Amino acid sequence: MNLERTQWVQELRSKPNTQIIDVRTLKEYNRGHIPNATLIDIKQTESFLKEIQKLDKSKNYFVYCKAGIRGAKACHLMKKLENLNCYNLTGGLEKWNGSIDNP
Repeated sequence: MNLERTQWVQELRSKPNTQIIDVRTLKEYNRGHIPNATLIDIKQTESFLKEIQKLDKSKNYFVYCKAGIRGAKACHLMKKLENLNCYNLTGGLEKWNGSIDNP
């Protein structure tokens, strides 16, 4: 499900048992990411598919990328292949105005 930033944040706060997933590359992640985000790079297709198989189906996953395109693709795959509850941040990190962690 694609959600605008405000709705994405509201859903994240209201849903129990959540996890934030950053689907960008390691280089992008290391430039800054949403606090507590787990990196699962969708460009590393084989690794991405293996990692989503390990995810807990009882959780709600909040996904983002740089501009929303990879995030939408990731959510589609997560729902289709693993039947996961997934919410994509429309516009990605470019639309994010919250805090950012820089490693």
